[in-house]
Amino acid sequence: LLRQITALKQKQELLHKGPFLASQRALESLQAAEDARLEGSVAFRGDESGISRERLEHIQCVLRNPRKVPSHLDAAKWMDIFRSQPWLVQQDVDEQKRKELYDQKLAKLKQMAAIVENKREDLARDAARLERLEKKMADHEQLRDSEDADVTEEQRADARNYVATNSGVLDDKRADFHRRKESLEKLEKQLADYQALLEEEDREATERLESARLAKAEFEEREGAEEDARAAELQTKKKALVKELGEVDLQIVQHEDEGLATDELETKKSELEEAIAKVDTELRQMRERAERRAQLAQFNEGELEREKAAKAKKALQEKLRADKKAEIMDRMRRKQQAAEEQREKDEVEAQKRREVEAEKQAASGLAKMGLVDPSLRKKEHGPKAAAKKAQRLYNSVVHGVPDKKAEQQETSNMTQSIMRRQKMKMGTCSALRKIAFTVGKEETDQFQRQQDELAEHSLPHLLRVKKTVGLHEMVVIWYEPSSDQDEF
Repeated sequence: LLRQITALKQKQELLHKGPFLASQRALESLQAAEDARLEGSVAFRGDESGISRERLEHIQCVLRNPRKVPSHLDAAKWMDIFRSQPWLVQQDVDEQKRKELYDQKLAKLKQMAAIVENKREDLARDAARLERLEKKMADHEQLRDSEDADVTEEQRADARNYVATNSGVLDDKRADFHRRKESLEKLEKQLADYQALLEEEDREATERLESARLAKAEFEEREGAEEDARAAELQTKKKALVKELGEVDLQIVQHEDEGLATDELETKKSELEEAIAKVDTELRQMRERAERRAQLAQFNEGELEREKAAKAKKALQEKLRADKKAEIMDRMRRKQQAAEEQREKDEVEAQKRREVEAEKQAASGLAKMGLVDPSLRKKEHGPKAAAKKAQRLYNSVVHGVPDKKAEQQETSNMTQSIMRRQKMKMGTCSALRKIAFTVGKEETDQFQRQQDELAEHSLPHLLRVKKTVGLHEMVVIWYEPSSDQDEF
């Protein structure tokens, strides 16, 4: 039992010492932190080591950084600051920064406009070239399909060769023209949006400056009216003070004559003179402010007129510059168009020379094969030719006589095919511009419908490779040919 009582007592002492020591340490740390805060915030004046007991009561505790006590409002100083309008200075600084940014955006807009104008001119030239090529193609197709007796077989063959050679070129040029037209439309839309944004920004800035100018003018007018009323009051007050000063002077003279004391009257006279001097100072300051307001109003009016004249001059210069540029571009366009027409004529003549050379080579090849160019044979037209053709057809069907004309026609077709291939070798070459892949029958059929729809509208489209690839699923290769060497 004694051992249990001893253990219980030891446990009680341990429990008592543990929280007591923890609380003691926490309190000491809190006191140290508070002392450090107070030492950083306050100072003790007169606290020196070794001072006597009588001097302890003179120790003072003061803040190291005392709070600033705001001073009383001075109406005159406040009005001076208010009249100077310091916010207008900051507004002018902000407006100058905005003007610099606006000038940079305007330069970017002019650059974009120049790019769009160049692309528009290039597209117009390409449209003219494409129109001329389409007209030539239509003329050759009409000549190829013509049934006029005046059109020879050689002319029809040349037309067929021209259509076969340039049909792919025409499709490529159409596709390229539509692509460039879409790109130009996107650029024009971007330019229009950017220009509208700048116009809106300039309109807001103009309205803001105009409202600030009107507010400033209204403030000056209101302040002028108030100062005029104040000046009238001061004039009335000055008259009263001057009158009172005259009466005091008269009383001083009377007291001097009577031998009485004049100290009070002299003091009153000094006060009246100081009051009159203050009134005169205030009136002078009002007159100076009124003169400054008049000068500022005159300057603002002149600045507004100068700004309008500068804007009108700038607009006239830009108009003259634009007209001059349009005239130069029109002259260059006409010169370039004439050069292109001459180049096309030279190209046609060169093509004709190449065709003649190809015909000679084809005729030489046919001669080696024992064949004759059908274009050199005599053409038969008219009723006699029709009657002979009908007779040959009758003999072939009724009597079984072989038609030599049909054999000659087959030989002629074979010869024309050889000649067309020889002539096509002299034309332009084409290469791949784009490649695409489709996987599966559903995706391939959908892609095929899209390309067929684009082809119906003469838009850029892809062609399908006949053979498919893929081990477990159908993979189709699509390609888009192009005659533009920049896209190879």
